[in-house]
Amino acid sequence: MTDDIDIHYASESESAALGHINIASFRHGLMWLNALPGRDPEVCMPMKQARCLQKLASPDIHVFSAVDTSVDRVVGYARWTVPWEENKVELSEEGRAMVANAASLRPEGMRADIWELSLELMKEKKAVHTTKDDMMLDLLAVLPEYQGKGIGSKLLRWGIQQADARNARIYLEATIEGYPLYRKYGWHEDIPEAVECVQTAFADDPYFHWLFDSSEYNIHRNAASLAAHFQYGLNCNTPMYVAKVPISDKHPRSIVGVSWWFSPQPASKGVSWSVWAQDWLLSFRQFLFNVRFGGRGGLNLHRYNMWKEMQRKTHDVVWTDPRGYYFCNVLAVSSEMRGMGLGRKLVEVVTQQADRDGMPCYLESSKGVPNIIIYEKLGFNLVTEIDCVDGNDACKLYCMVRKPKTKA
Repeated sequence: MTDDIDIHYASESESAALGHINIASFRHGLMWLNALPGRDPEVCMPMKQARCLQKLASPDIHVFSAVDTSVDRVVGYARWTVPWEENKVELSEEGRAMVANAASLRPEGMRADIWELSLELMKEKKAVHTTKDDMMLDLLAVLPEYQGKGIGSKLLRWGIQQADARNARIYLEATIEGYPLYRKYGWHEDIPEAVECVQTAFADDPYFHWLFDSSEYNIHRNAASLAAHFQYGLNCNTPMYVAKVPISDKHPRSIVGVSWWFSPQPASKGVSWSVWAQDWLLSFRQFLFNVRFGGRGGLNLHRYNMWKEMQRKTHDVVWTDPRGYYFCNVLAVSSEMRGMGLGRKLVEVVTQQADRDGMPCYLESSKGVPNIIIYEKLGFNLVTEIDCVDGNDACKLYCMVRKPKTKA
């Protein structure tokens, strides 16, 4: 099949075909269904053609068409953002006019608020997870009747070769249907490996042993809970970072460090509706996990609630900045990478941002030695301790605050 497929830079004359492919590929997605209630997505053809023309004329956008030469039909396309190489298509007067009037081409009855919100959310997510040097696969679409024939792979390989030549990363957002293709070519979720890294790093943690009943501990229930919390953090756009190394005999997993923080939340500002929704979703997932695993996997709920109450009271006292704090929720480094400066890098990626923002940072460590000395070198100061005591079992948490460093 792919022998008949020609991949080339898209032209203005193909823009209508590209718009049709976009609609045919994504028309059953929630974004389309919610933005066009009860409408046939084909009414968006003029709007989608105008957007294709707009992208063709953007200097950092590279659009490739896949043409079935046996029938001379455009059957797929890919749109890449390449920050280091320009490829601008000069549009005709008619094409420029269509781009200029794109807003007026939206069909009657379209929920523009939902459409714009969806685009803005994707833009915000991209800003969180990319840098100026990253390539981005903005879109890859193949006509339904041509899917599964290797055309997506052919479109994808161009970008992979470009990125490999520059040792650059590629960012993309996958639909459920496209996910298997991207996994095949090296993309993968970080959450499963991040969960394993945290579980391994905290295996000997005093707070962990105080909070969980070892005789009832279920590592799979704990992994599900951690994964849900990581997904929560991603959905709330909290600062989350992983450290990776090439997979080898020494490093069977690529993720060797995890840093997860909460962003500053002003005391006077209420919880946003989006965070509230994520809070609810996290609670619902935990309920389902309780049913699936037959309990909380050894979590001592009494001690958990005790700790949360003591933590709340501590924050009321030591969080004196009304603007809030960057709060280090999780910091984990694999045992084979400790003492090599990786923990410092995972902390500094946020403290440097805090310095730029002029914001303080806060953390709680369950190990006094050697953690306190390490954190002091990073600018943190011990402000108080939380004594978690339940019967004969006790655990101490060391609460540390870092004031922002002003640049010279």
